[in-house]
Amino acid sequence: MPDSSDPALDLADWQLRWREFVLECAGAGRDEEVDMLRAAIDLLALAPRDLRAQLGTLPDAGWVDGAIAARAVAAVALDLLDGWAGYMLSHGRGGPHMATVAVRSGREASAEGATATLALLGALAQALAQAKQGARTESLN
Repeated sequence: MPDSSDPALDLADWQLRWREFVLECAGAGRDEEVDMLRAAIDLLALAPRDLRAQLGTLPDAGWVDGAIAARAVAAVALDLLDGWAGYMLSHGRGGPHMATVAVRSGREASAEGATATLALLGALAQALAQAKQGARTESLN
């Protein structure tokens, strides 16, 4: 019997939320990046049980608050990937920020955003929206 105190979503609901998040990131402005970052952390906390171990450890809330206060929002976004996904960031003069996130299975996703944080979160969301779960399907690893 599932643990009713466990806030985990099933994979389909979780991926639907990530697909919606991709669109929100694409339309978000610089002034929305902290809210989007906090929303991503909240959504990672709702990961299906079978995927949780593959997603690394969520950063400590106190550290997140301190980093945001110090205007190190991108550092928090990068910390979300630490140990389980690779990334590449790009930003040309006057152009959008671009990010690619690659998970261990070799799957990659890319996005652009108004800031490096939003681009990274958009690429992460796209990668997670495609995640598979279960013994018979490919995982993030």
